[in-house]
Amino acid sequence: MNGNQFLTTLKKLGYPQASNLDAQTFDWIFENDAVLPFLEWFCDHAHALNVLQDRELREYRSLEESTGVLEGPQLQDALNSIEGAEDDIPVAELREHVNSMKMELDLWRGRKESILRQRNKLSLHNTSVNHKLSKLGPMETVANKDYKRCLEQSQADNSKVNAVYENITEAVSKLSSFYGAAGGEGNESRDMQQAATFLSQMSLEDHQQAEECFTQELTTFTKKQFFQGIAEVAGNDEESRYEFLDISSPENLLIRGEKADVNMSDCRELARLQAIYAKTESQYINAVVEEQSLGAACKYAEQKLSVLRKQRCTQDVSQLSSQLQDAQSSLSGLQKGLARFTESELPVTIRHSASLQESRILRGDYDLKIARQNYFSDNQDKVVEELIKQRSRNEFLTMAYEAEERGHRDTHRLLTAVSLKLKRNLKEVQNRLEMMADPGLSGMRYKRNTIDSRDKFLNRLYEITAGEQEENENLFQTFAGLAEGTGRLHQRLVSLQGALTSANSSEDHMLAVLEKNLSSCEALVYSGSSSTAGQPLLSPQKLLDSMAALDDMLKKLEHTIMDAIKDLDAKKKILKTDPLQKTERQLFYYFHNNPQRLEDALQDVSARLQAQQIS
Repeated sequence: MNGNQFLTTLKKLGYPQASNLDAQTFDWIFENDAVLPFLEWFCDHAHALNVLQDRELREYRSLEESTGVLEGPQLQDALNSIEGAEDDIPVAELREHVNSMKMELDLWRGRKESILRQRNKLSLHNTSVNHKLSKLGPMETVANKDYKRCLEQSQADNSKVNAVYENITEAVSKLSSFYGAAGGEGNESRDMQQAATFLSQMSLEDHQQAEECFTQELTTFTKKQFFQGIAEVAGNDEESRYEFLDISSPENLLIRGEKADVNMSDCRELARLQAIYAKTESQYINAVVEEQSLGAACKYAEQKLSVLRKQRCTQDVSQLSSQLQDAQSSLSGLQKGLARFTESELPVTIRHSASLQESRILRGDYDLKIARQNYFSDNQDKVVEELIKQRSRNEFLTMAYEAEERGHRDTHRLLTAVSLKLKRNLKEVQNRLEMMADPGLSGMRYKRNTIDSRDKFLNRLYEITAGEQEENENLFQTFAGLAEGTGRLHQRLVSLQGALTSANSSEDHMLAVLEKNLSSCEALVYSGSSSTAGQPLLSPQKLLDSMAALDDMLKKLEHTIMDAIKDLDAKKKILKTDPLQKTERQLFYYFHNNPQRLEDALQDVSARLQAQQIS
């Protein structure tokens, strides 16, 4: 049963505009099993005799209005009291009745033939289905084996995926506990600092305080070594103002020299020392001699005193006087020798020593500068060494932070990759679930002849195969319409393939005709020529010579025009640069085209000349 039988029954019953209806729009009625028996009985037994005419309806309504309608037992008594009037039936009515019976007989015969044809079709279809089912048995067995194998593989993969997910969850939980909160307050922050896992979780207050103390101590040491007391070292009298000492290397100073003011100061100091050297050296020698004489006198007195204590002194005056004279004579000799040495040899020695004093002074100054340079260099090396250590500590700490940051970045990148992978897997699972939720993949309880509105694939396929007119006329989209649309598409494909074949054949024919025409044209154009590589002679030789002469004349004319244009441009440049030439050209133009303007220009020029002569 389908919509075609229902539409045929409506046409038999004389339903108005039954020919404009589509049988596919009634297929959904037969999907309900509850009303299917009634529809089968209606399509098999309903015919035109079961339809009430308008006259009969009017008579029935008039009877209802007159309250003359019999019902129940009264109607049965009335029917029993009716006498047989078959003999009184007119012939025309009998003929009509016979004709109606013939029509009904023909209808039932056609119905029988259609049922027989349908039975034969169904038997053929049943045979083909049984044949297909016999082939589907081994295929079903293979499919079941494949299904079991795929199911086992899917279960194994599912267990592996679950194990991987559990491992990932466990690793992430450990990592989250490993990356516990690094902050806190009070005792909690101290406990976190004691149990810190990463360097970034540790507090750097102690390290910073130690570095600050070290910086302060280094600053104090630097001030003490390079700033405090520098005035005394530099030799300045004013302590509030001093400059850094020049601690350049003395070896370099020997090459490049000192500054001018330093050299002048050193020269003046050297001259002063040389000037006072003789006096000071004499005073020094005298003081040394006096010191030595006093020391010798003291030693001699001590010796005499010890002798007097040990021995008795002689009382002979003559002996004592002789000893005194001997002592005085030796003393006078020594004094004379000393005076002679002081007057003659000592000045020469002092002068000779003065010549050597300059080198000793310069050497002492050089040694002093070297000592100062070594002093400041040693202190500077100490400061630089401590600064290098401090920088090394800071760079090591920075390097540790960078290494830890790199590790954190790698961990974050791995976690991001895992998160993206899980999101993609989740999206794929959702897509598979949506695909599995497709009503086309799920088994239906009742066989449907219409396409489910949720089945997007079949709906779109129906929109592609079915035409717009059919889509607008049909209230529901049916599988029969989809099959008809597919058949139409197949017919169009076959027709297009035939048209393409005919077009190819016609194209080959046209190409053959064109090749034939081309060969005939070549034979006509290149007649008498041994080769077709040259230019064909499309005109007589005289005409070609005339055209060549005209081309030469045209080229010469173009060259002449270009020369005239160049001459014109040169004249324009001359007129732009020379105002007299420009004025002459204007007067020439006025002479031929505007004599009045020429007269005015001449009067203007004469007036200017007169004004210049007067001035």
